[in-house]
Amino acid sequence: MMEKKYQFFISSTFRDLIDERKHAFDIVLTANNIPAGMEFFTAVDDEQFEIIKKVIDLSDYYILLVGNRYGSINEKTEISYTEMEYNYAVSKKIPVLAFILNYSQNFDEDESSKIKLNEFKKRVKTGRMVVECKNKEELLTKLTATIAQAPELHKRPGWFRGRKLDYSTSGITKFMNDVKDENTISEEFNFSLLFPFQQFLIRLAIEGKFN
Repeated sequence: MMEKKYQFFISSTFRDLIDERKHAFDIVLTANNIPAGMEFFTAVDDEQFEIIKKVIDLSDYYILLVGNRYGSINEKTEISYTEMEYNYAVSKKIPVLAFILNYSQNFDEDESSKIKLNEFKKRVKTGRMVVECKNKEELLTKLTATIAQAPELHKRPGWFRGRKLDYSTSGITKFMNDVKDENTISEEFNFSLLFPFQQFLIRLAIEGKFN
């Protein structure tokens, strides 16, 4: 029987949770699954967010890490890009694995962002189990357990086929740089042997949207 892999989209504010995101990526990889997130994109704007939505569409699970910063706010929606990602995942009925990081020392300074963050946390906690963590060690332990249990608790299609690839951020970046030339892709790669997420990243490279 072919081994099934699951794709986990990792969502959070970025600069204040770089280490936590890296650990989440590593845990997904260690479980022999596929991590995805904003690391593969330039600064998020409306155009990039449309691409991120397509990546979420391809994901089996959505991991949300919420610290003490609300994050960059979209001028049109007046909510953060992280909350926009969350809203989209919920609208697509993708299982949400939410973690509240009570230990984060990076706080929003303006009152408006604090209010938006508290409202967002309340929404996330409504109607689902949320894991609250008092330190980074507890987060790593609970992330590992939650990712391992996810396929049993929330049945998802997953992926059965794929070209062998290093799914770390640097590994996928190298892969993308190696296949930016369309002729090289057509000669050296069989698209049918790639996971859909890999195919999607290749198309972004061809279109010049992957940096």
